Amino acid sequence: SDPPRPSVYPLAIGSTLAINAHSDHRDEAAIALDYLISNPDVVLNIASGFNYSEWLVPLHFTVEDFPENVDPRVMRFHSEFAAATAAGNYGYANWTFWPGPANTQLRVEIEGVWERLTTIDDYLAAQQAVWEELRADGKTIPVP
Repeated sequence: SDPPRPSVYPLAIGSTLAINAHSDHRDEAAIALDYLISNPDVVLNIASGFNYSEWLVPLHFTVEDFPENVDPRVMRFHSEFAAATAAGNYGYANWTFWPGPANTQLRVEIEGVWERLTTIDDYLAAQQAVWEELRADGKTIPVP
């Protein structure tokens, strides 16, 4: 029997963060966004507003980083999430803002992989083909 696969965590913040390409302050916006997602204290403060159920940013957290009133299960989850993502065991939430054709292919054809009707390589090749067509048509990720 194969050994169990490590846990894979989805990266998701339940929000959209972007810099307007036409802004006169793109560099300043990048500095602000970097501050919001790279500082563990700021990330935990933002996450606390969602009861730690959103804003899953792959930073290194330990139990000691959390306020005392946080549920120990939440602290354990975020600590394990930090260790798993640091080891490369992460993916992206499938509800991310994909263009329609890529999103449809992603969601519908994955079942063929699960049922072993197609290989993961064929599944990924089909996804790549969809993206190549979308890029050629200038129809990439829609921004809400």
